[in-house]
Amino acid sequence: MTTKDVITLQNYIEMSQGRTGSHSVNEKLVTNKDWILDYKINREQHYVEVTQWNGCEEKIYFQSGEEKEMQEKLDQIQKEQFDKMVEAIDKCVSKSMSDDLNILFLGLAAFLTPASLGLGLFFFGSSFLSLPFKHLKLERNLKLVGWIIDNKKDADSVIHRDVDSKRKTDLSKLTPYIDYSVYPDDAPYSEEMYNNGINLNNIPELSTKQLQKLKKKTISFQERKNNCGEE
Repeated sequence: MTTKDVITLQNYIEMSQGRTGSHSVNEKLVTNKDWILDYKINREQHYVEVTQWNGCEEKIYFQSGEEKEMQEKLDQIQKEQFDKMVEAIDKCVSKSMSDDLNILFLGLAAFLTPASLGLGLFFFGSSFLSLPFKHLKLERNLKLVGWIIDNKKDADSVIHRDVDSKRKTDLSKLTPYIDYSVYPDDAPYSEEMYNNGINLNNIPELSTKQLQKLKKKTISFQERKNNCGEE
Protein backbone atom coordinates (compact mmCIF):
# COMPACT_ATOMS: atom_id res chain seq x y z
CA MET A 1 0.00 0.00 0.00
CA THR A 2 1.56 3.27 -1.08
CA THR A 3 1.26 6.53 0.83
CA LYS A 4 -0.82 8.21 -1.87
CA ASP A 5 -3.31 5.34 -1.79
CA VAL A 6 -4.06 5.90 1.88
CA ILE A 7 -6.67 8.40 3.01
CA THR A 8 -5.60 10.41 6.06
CA LEU A 9 -6.65 13.81 7.28
CA GLN A 10 -3.31 15.14 6.06
CA ASN A 11 -3.97 13.69 2.61
CA TYR A 12 -7.15 15.73 2.32
CA ILE A 13 -5.01 18.85 2.57
CA GLU A 14 -2.15 17.54 0.43
CA MET A 15 -4.49 16.45 -2.35
CA SER A 16 -5.70 20.02 -2.70
CA GLN A 17 -2.28 21.65 -2.58
CA GLY A 18 0.34 22.11 -5.27
CA ARG A 19 2.21 19.01 -4.12
CA THR A 20 -0.42 16.54 -5.28
CA GLY A 21 -3.10 18.68 -6.88
CA SER A 22 -3.62 21.67 -9.10
CA HIS A 23 -5.58 23.78 -6.64
CA SER A 24 -4.28 25.63 -3.63
CA VAL A 25 -5.93 25.29 -0.24
CA ASN A 26 -4.63 27.18 2.76
CA GLU A 27 -4.41 24.65 5.58
CA LYS A 28 -5.06 27.36 8.18
CA LEU A 29 -8.39 28.15 6.52
CA VAL A 30 -9.73 24.60 6.56
CA THR A 31 -8.36 23.21 9.83
CA ASN A 32 -7.88 24.29 13.40
CA LYS A 33 -4.65 23.74 15.33
CA ASP A 34 -6.63 22.43 18.31
CA TRP A 35 -8.47 19.78 16.30
CA ILE A 36 -7.89 16.07 16.95
CA LEU A 37 -5.54 14.58 14.38
CA ASP A 38 -5.53 11.12 15.98
CA TYR A 39 -5.78 9.44 19.35
CA LYS A 40 -4.65 6.29 21.14
CA ILE A 41 -6.57 4.79 24.04
CA ASN A 42 -4.62 3.05 26.81
CA ARG A 43 -7.25 0.82 28.35
CA GLU A 44 -4.95 -0.65 30.98
CA GLN A 45 -3.94 2.70 32.48
CA HIS A 46 -7.21 4.46 31.63
CA TYR A 47 -6.08 7.40 29.55
CA VAL A 48 -6.23 8.56 25.95
CA GLU A 49 -3.30 10.23 24.22
CA VAL A 50 -4.60 12.86 21.79
CA THR A 51 -2.46 14.38 19.03
CA GLN A 52 -3.66 17.74 17.76
CA TRP A 53 -3.18 19.26 14.31
CA ASN A 54 -0.39 21.46 15.66
CA GLY A 55 1.53 18.36 16.77
CA CYS A 56 0.89 18.86 20.49
CA GLU A 57 0.02 15.77 22.51
CA GLU A 58 -2.26 15.63 25.51
CA LYS A 59 -3.16 12.85 27.94
CA ILE A 60 -6.75 12.68 29.11
CA TYR A 61 -7.48 10.30 31.99
CA PHE A 62 -10.82 8.61 32.52
CA GLN A 63 -12.40 6.24 35.03
CA SER A 64 -12.24 2.49 34.58
CA GLY A 65 -15.20 1.29 32.54
CA GLU A 66 -15.55 4.56 30.62
CA GLU A 67 -13.47 3.45 27.63
CA LYS A 68 -16.45 3.10 25.30
CA GLU A 69 -17.91 6.46 26.26
CA MET A 70 -14.52 8.15 25.79
CA GLN A 71 -14.06 6.67 22.31
CA GLU A 72 -17.60 7.58 21.25
CA LYS A 73 -16.99 11.16 22.38
CA LEU A 74 -13.69 11.40 20.49
CA ASP A 75 -15.26 9.88 17.36
CA GLN A 76 -18.10 12.39 17.52
CA ILE A 77 -15.68 15.32 17.90
CA GLN A 78 -13.57 14.07 14.97
CA LYS A 79 -16.65 13.71 12.76
CA GLU A 80 -17.81 17.25 13.56
CA GLN A 81 -14.33 18.57 12.74
CA PHE A 82 -14.22 16.49 9.56
CA ASP A 83 -17.52 17.96 8.35
CA LYS A 84 -16.25 21.48 8.97
CA MET A 85 -13.04 20.73 7.08
CA VAL A 86 -14.90 19.22 4.11
CA GLU A 87 -17.11 22.31 3.85
CA ALA A 88 -14.11 24.64 4.04
CA ILE A 89 -12.07 22.67 1.50
CA ASP A 90 -14.98 22.57 -0.92
CA LYS A 91 -15.31 26.35 -0.79
CA CYS A 92 -11.56 26.87 -1.28
CA VAL A 93 -11.24 24.41 -4.15
CA SER A 94 -14.41 25.65 -5.87
CA LYS A 95 -13.08 29.21 -5.79
CA SER A 96 -9.71 28.03 -7.13
CA MET A 97 -11.43 26.17 -9.97
CA SER A 98 -13.55 29.18 -10.82
CA ASP A 99 -10.46 31.39 -10.99
CA ASP A 100 -8.65 28.83 -13.17
CA LEU A 101 -11.58 28.56 -15.58
CA ASN A 102 -11.81 32.34 -15.91
CA ILE A 103 -8.12 32.49 -16.81
CA LEU A 104 -8.60 29.61 -19.25
CA PHE A 105 -11.49 31.31 -21.06
CA LEU A 106 -9.59 34.60 -21.29
CA GLY A 107 -6.58 32.82 -22.70
CA LEU A 108 -8.73 30.85 -25.09
CA ALA A 109 -10.35 33.99 -26.51
CA ALA A 110 -6.94 35.41 -27.37
CA PHE A 111 -5.60 32.07 -28.59
CA LEU A 112 -8.37 31.09 -30.99
CA THR A 113 -7.61 32.83 -34.26
CA PRO A 114 -9.01 31.31 -37.47
CA ALA A 115 -5.60 29.91 -38.30
CA SER A 116 -5.27 28.14 -34.94
CA LEU A 117 -8.88 27.09 -34.41
CA GLY A 118 -8.27 23.33 -34.62
CA LEU A 119 -5.31 23.34 -32.25
CA GLY A 120 -7.09 25.77 -29.95
CA LEU A 121 -10.12 23.53 -29.56
CA PHE A 122 -7.85 20.61 -28.75
CA PHE A 123 -6.04 22.73 -26.14
CA PHE A 124 -9.34 23.84 -24.65
CA GLY A 125 -10.72 20.32 -24.45
CA SER A 126 -7.68 18.80 -22.76
CA SER A 127 -7.27 21.71 -20.35
CA PHE A 128 -10.94 21.82 -19.43
CA LEU A 129 -10.91 18.13 -18.59
CA SER A 130 -7.72 18.29 -16.54
CA LEU A 131 -8.73 21.29 -14.42
CA PRO A 132 -11.64 19.70 -12.53
CA PHE A 133 -10.09 16.23 -12.32
CA LYS A 134 -8.13 16.84 -9.11
CA HIS A 135 -11.08 18.59 -7.56
CA LEU A 136 -13.49 15.80 -8.45
CA LYS A 137 -11.09 13.19 -7.08
CA LEU A 138 -10.72 15.11 -3.83
CA GLU A 139 -14.47 15.60 -3.54
CA ARG A 140 -15.13 11.92 -4.31
CA ASN A 141 -12.67 10.73 -1.65
CA LEU A 142 -14.06 13.09 0.96
CA LYS A 143 -17.61 11.92 0.27
CA LEU A 144 -16.44 8.29 0.40
CA VAL A 145 -14.95 8.73 3.87
CA GLY A 146 -17.98 10.68 5.05
CA TRP A 147 -20.35 7.98 3.77
CA ILE A 148 -18.45 5.22 5.59
CA ILE A 149 -18.55 7.16 8.86
CA ASP A 150 -22.23 8.07 8.44
CA ASN A 151 -23.01 4.37 7.86
CA LYS A 152 -20.62 3.15 10.53
CA LYS A 153 -23.02 0.69 12.18
CA ASP A 154 -23.63 -1.27 8.98
CA ALA A 155 -20.00 -0.95 7.87
CA ASP A 156 -18.93 -2.43 11.21
CA SER A 157 -21.31 -5.36 10.63
CA VAL A 158 -19.64 -6.01 7.27
CA ILE A 159 -16.20 -5.79 8.88
CA HIS A 160 -17.20 -8.37 11.51
CA ARG A 161 -18.65 -10.67 8.88
CA ASP A 162 -15.55 -10.46 6.67
CA VAL A 163 -13.17 -11.08 9.57
CA ASP A 164 -15.23 -13.92 11.05
CA SER A 165 -15.29 -15.62 7.65
CA LYS A 166 -11.51 -15.95 7.97
CA ARG A 167 -11.65 -17.63 11.39
CA LYS A 168 -10.91 -21.31 11.70
CA THR A 169 -13.74 -23.72 12.36
CA ASP A 170 -12.99 -26.52 14.84
CA LEU A 171 -14.38 -29.72 13.35
CA SER A 172 -12.95 -32.02 16.01
CA LYS A 173 -16.04 -31.77 18.22
CA LEU A 174 -19.45 -33.27 17.66
CA THR A 175 -20.75 -29.71 17.29
CA PRO A 176 -18.29 -27.67 15.18
CA TYR A 177 -17.66 -24.12 16.37
CA ILE A 178 -15.76 -21.06 15.19
CA ASP A 179 -12.58 -20.29 17.13
CA TYR A 180 -12.76 -16.65 18.26
CA SER A 181 -9.71 -16.88 20.50
CA VAL A 182 -7.19 -16.19 17.72
CA TYR A 183 -7.48 -13.23 15.38
CA PRO A 184 -6.95 -14.45 11.79
CA ASP A 185 -3.66 -13.43 10.18
CA ASP A 186 -5.32 -12.89 6.80
CA ALA A 187 -8.12 -10.70 8.15
CA PRO A 188 -8.85 -7.76 5.81
CA TYR A 189 -9.16 -5.37 8.76
CA SER A 190 -7.10 -4.76 11.89
CA GLU A 191 -8.09 -6.21 15.25
CA GLU A 192 -8.45 -2.67 16.60
CA MET A 193 -10.93 -1.80 13.85
CA TYR A 194 -12.78 -5.07 14.44
CA ASN A 195 -13.06 -4.46 18.19
CA ASN A 196 -13.70 -0.70 18.19
CA GLY A 197 -15.37 -0.14 14.84
CA ILE A 198 -14.25 1.99 11.92
CA ASN A 199 -13.74 5.69 12.62
CA LEU A 200 -11.70 8.66 11.44
CA ASN A 201 -8.89 7.62 13.74
CA ASN A 202 -8.29 4.20 12.12
CA ILE A 203 -9.71 4.73 8.63
CA PRO A 204 -6.18 5.57 7.29
CA GLU A 205 -5.44 1.84 7.61
CA LEU A 206 -7.50 1.28 4.47
CA SER A 207 -6.69 2.43 0.94
CA THR A 208 -9.18 4.23 -1.25
CA LYS A 209 -9.88 1.00 -3.13
CA GLN A 210 -10.49 -0.87 0.13
CA LEU A 211 -12.90 1.82 1.29
CA GLN A 212 -14.74 1.67 -2.03
CA LYS A 213 -15.03 -2.10 -1.65
CA LEU A 214 -16.27 -1.71 1.93
CA LYS A 215 -18.89 0.81 0.80
CA LYS A 216 -20.11 -1.53 -1.92
CA LYS A 217 -20.40 -4.41 0.53
CA THR A 218 -22.15 -2.19 3.07
CA ILE A 219 -24.73 -1.08 0.50
CA SER A 220 -25.41 -4.73 -0.37
CA PHE A 221 -25.73 -5.53 3.34
CA GLN A 222 -28.21 -2.68 3.78
CA GLU A 223 -30.27 -3.81 0.81
CA ARG A 224 -30.49 -7.36 2.16
CA LYS A 225 -31.41 -6.06 5.60
CA ASN A 226 -34.13 -3.81 4.19
CA ASN A 227 -35.53 -6.60 2.04
CA CYS A 228 -35.71 -8.92 5.04
CA GLY A 229 -37.46 -6.19 7.01
CA GLU A 230 -40.10 -5.80 4.33
CA GLU A 231 -40.98 -9.47 4.30
